[in-house]
Amino acid sequence: MYYSISGKLAYKDDGIAVIETGGVGYEILVPQSVSRKLPEPGGIATLYTRMIVRENEIYLVGFSALEDRRLFESLLTVSGIGPRGGLKILSELSAGEIRNAIIMGSETVLSKIKGIGQKTASRIILELKDKIRTLQAGEPGAGISTLDRKKTEALMALRVLGYTDYESRKALDAAFGNPDIDRLDVEDIIKNILSNM
Repeated sequence: MYYSISGKLAYKDDGIAVIETGGVGYEILVPQSVSRKLPEPGGIATLYTRMIVRENEIYLVGFSALEDRRLFESLLTVSGIGPRGGLKILSELSAGEIRNAIIMGSETVLSKIKGIGQKTASRIILELKDKIRTLQAGEPGAGISTLDRKKTEALMALRVLGYTDYESRKALDAAFGNPDIDRLDVEDIIKNILSNM
């Protein structure tokens, strides 16, 4: 119903933003990572929103990027993940980290999130792996080269696995020095990198 809301930020706190537009103040639940990126009250903010309708409540959730909202909507399709659980996941990990954890099948990364056990992490991976690949293919930025996309995805995956930027970039430079690397998919590239680290 509400695709996005733009206006003056009247209030923000961890997990809540109030945007005033057209004489109406909209209270919007947001991941904590979004709260930290919002301007100070009085500044102009835009959030991509989704209305959640439950038996006893109706509320808005919002995200600073459209890709985050799409990922949130995908998480809601997983059995056992509700809106607040989806917000919790997006509070603790970036959209890129979540997508890479799903594509890599890394239950460890997802199960570190409070309230997400190993069974739920496994279910998220099982139910969303193919969907995440499809979403990535259709997102803005699809015009960049396949090799650059693979490099970016591999870098994000190594960060998720706990490697420093220095370690990750050094390993990526070595791996992408191989002319045959563009024939491999991202998972195989990362396995190759990890075996040499």
